Amino acid sequence: MSKKKPTSFRGPSRPIDPRRAPGLPSAKRRDPFGMIMIGASAVFVLVVVVLLALRGNGATNTTGVNTTSAGNESNPSLTTVTQDPGAQATAAEVDFLTKVADVPRLSAQETKALYDSGNLKIIDVRVATEYSKDHIKGAVNIPQADAGKRVAEIPKTGNVLVYCDCPNDEESAATAKSLMNAGYSNVKVLRGPYALALWKQAGYPTEPTTR
Repeated sequence: MSKKKPTSFRGPSRPIDPRRAPGLPSAKRRDPFGMIMIGASAVFVLVVVVLLALRGNGATNTTGVNTTSAGNESNPSLTTVTQDPGAQATAAEVDFLTKVADVPRLSAQETKALYDSGNLKIIDVRVATEYSKDHIKGAVNIPQADAGKRVAEIPKTGNVLVYCDCPNDEESAATAKSLMNAGYSNVKVLRGPYALALWKQAGYPTEPTTR
């Protein structure tokens, strides 16, 4: 009778790590490079959001000024939008220039030619204090505000020229337009800007002093 050989058991080819139970997969280590990329992406997104928010705040209210409405001081979110004063001034200037666009104008040289011919009545429409300082020689002072009351002093025949010393001939052009609306067809304006200054710059006569 033959003897059975004892059953032999093969052990593991290498020692078992006591920190891990047999048969369980080993835990994966975190990838340092991947963690760095995730952090950088998060920072980039945050920077983009902040820049967009700042750009949005800077772009608001470019055509107007937000002011807190009366009675809403306790709630700054309730605001009214008022037009920029600069835009209002520009609109008023354009409207004025449009209204007086048909007023005839003469240059200083053209005016001097009529002046020398003796067939020209010159009216200074500035206030009296400005007129007294310096004016075209022979000019009569009829301020713009008084032109309607002194219209009898302005002839409807011959050549009538009005002037001021404004940036856009505001006083003289407005006076001439009023006279034209009243039936005057012989009124012209000494062209500016600063018509009197241009007259003096050309060396043409003024009184009581020449500057």
